[in-house]
Amino acid sequence: MYPLDPDPTSAAPPPPRPWLKRHRALVAILGTVAVLLVAAAVTIRYGPQLVARQVVATYLDGLNIDTRGVETLRLRPLRGELSFGPVTFRGADAQHGQVGQIGVKIDVTRLLHRQALVEAIVIEGVRFEVRQAADGSFSLNGIPLNQILAEQTKTGGTQPPAPEVAPVTPPRPTTPRDLQEQLGWGAGLDRLEIRDSRVVFIDARGGEAVMHVNQLELAEFRTWAPEKPGRYRLDAALNEIGLVASGVAKPFADKIEIEAQAAITGIEMAKIERFLGPLGFTSRAGTIDLTVQTASIGVFTAGRIDGRLAATGSLTGVDLAHPLFGSGQLATGTLRLDNVAGSYDVSRQTTLQGDLGIDLQASALRFENGTEVGFSQASFGLPGTMVRTVPGQQPEVNVAPQLEVADVRLAGPEVRGSIGRASARLSGFSIAGTDPGAPFLATGALAVERINLLLPQAEPVSVIAERVNVDLAETRLAFPPGRGARVQGGLALDTRKLLVSIQPSATGGRRAPAPARIEASRLNFHIPMLGYDDDPTADGLTVRASDPLLFVEELRLGGPEVQGSIGNAAFRLSSFAMTGAEAGAPLVATGSVVVDRVDLRLPGVEPVALDWRACGRSWRRRAWRWRRAQRGWPAASPWTSGTCWCRSRSRRGAAGQHHHPPASRRRRLAFRCRR
Repeated sequence: MYPLDPDPTSAAPPPPRPWLKRHRALVAILGTVAVLLVAAAVTIRYGPQLVARQVVATYLDGLNIDTRGVETLRLRPLRGELSFGPVTFRGADAQHGQVGQIGVKIDVTRLLHRQALVEAIVIEGVRFEVRQAADGSFSLNGIPLNQILAEQTKTGGTQPPAPEVAPVTPPRPTTPRDLQEQLGWGAGLDRLEIRDSRVVFIDARGGEAVMHVNQLELAEFRTWAPEKPGRYRLDAALNEIGLVASGVAKPFADKIEIEAQAAITGIEMAKIERFLGPLGFTSRAGTIDLTVQTASIGVFTAGRIDGRLAATGSLTGVDLAHPLFGSGQLATGTLRLDNVAGSYDVSRQTTLQGDLGIDLQASALRFENGTEVGFSQASFGLPGTMVRTVPGQQPEVNVAPQLEVADVRLAGPEVRGSIGRASARLSGFSIAGTDPGAPFLATGALAVERINLLLPQAEPVSVIAERVNVDLAETRLAFPPGRGARVQGGLALDTRKLLVSIQPSATGGRRAPAPARIEASRLNFHIPMLGYDDDPTADGLTVRASDPLLFVEELRLGGPEVQGSIGNAAFRLSSFAMTGAEAGAPLVATGSVVVDRVDLRLPGVEPVALDWRACGRSWRRRAWRWRRAQRGWPAASPWTSGTCWCRSRSRRGAAGQHHHPPASRRRRLAFRCRR
């Protein structure tokens, strides 16, 4: 008989394990904790970003903003990470705005040390459009910004106006270091980077400004290390005008400092008009580039600001024309700013000093009245410039301007001709004193070469000279309040190979007479000290001069009134004084006249010739005094009369016939002089 198999259903269950029975409560607790930990991890991992997405979506829906991409918002608090994008938005029927990507990374371990350190902020692919309405309101891609601001302040209520209080001295500005000491927290930014972002601004007139940021980077800015400079770099374009800058900065130090190197390239009038609107130019060619080699600015806690700048600029192919001022062309030009330093303090005192200059090549200007000015090269400089301004006082100025111009061409209704070279150099120009009306002090020289000018008036005047020099010696110019001009100083004028020609106009249907010509190999005028004072409260106009000298060498005269030559003529006054500007006012002068080798003919009066070479080769009058509008001339006459004695020899006869009277004799000559 075979044994029967046991019935599996009737088998008894195994007895429970002893350790599980003993620790059943502990297992239940551990299981519960594990479930809670998983739930907490899931909540921490996904809860904040789900809540944030819901809050953002609800808020934007409440503003009627069409938004796409809110679900890309990711928030990881334990890792200190926030990111979202791409996101698009718009209001009404406007063009979509876009944020390609924004990422934020915070070092959460620094929070334990009461330091909020942002390790990185990356913004990329931003596309914003800001518009200004006719009423001055702004919108962002169709979203009214005033609506957003109103939503922000809706629950704030109306604040009562602040009571009026007496003005007090403003306290010292609070620095980030002060905030760190007050709050006990520091803030830092390791890296902020904006890439490939564009912001368009359109004003109420339709002007458009497009800022495209290729890259903006800020790095290593920390409030707990204020003396360690942070770095920045910018590569952008504004209306296709290139902007590149880089440098270091200390924004959290007691003395805020910024240093930079920068370049602005491709400045064109058409790009400027893109924002400002049409400015009326009929021609707008040309490019301007600016380069900043070094620039620095420092802001002190007491409110003082110091700055330094060294920069250059270039102009290329400039061709501008406007109906209001004419046209101008410039082949090339260079602007120089060397060692320029400036300062401003709380008393509003401003100081500027440095070297400035500009060089221009091949330029031509045409003004609306038809006047044309052209030159092949021009250079203007202000070395050693110093300007200081104080509120309520006249500016303190000390400059030494220098101007060089070559191959000047002039044309127009008032003057025509050319100047080979002109230079003006003031070794010193300053303002003596800071009170209103303080005098100007000027010392320098003006030199002009190869002059050939024509003044096309009713009687055209032609001026030709090889060289003209003008020297100023400590000349003081003042314009006191309530008075006329005051001039005091020395003046010297020296001209070589001067020719002045005047063409009289034709009268009575006759042919125009021959031009009157005045030619001198040298003309020199020198006043060591001149005093000019126009004081209406005293004696009126007063002019005094010390030892003025007029010297003419090899003077030749030609024309219908007088013909001939004078070898040398010197007119020297030991003193000169004039008081008053009305007719009959006294004019007193003491001096001498020396004339050598005189040979003159007066064909218009009677064939008369004067030859004084046999009379000691000189004509002298030691002293004379006269009063204007006397000796027979009307009171309103602009002439002055007088008498002098000389010894002379004359020839009188018909044209072509001359005979000599016997020995020299004493003659009485009358003369009259223009005022």
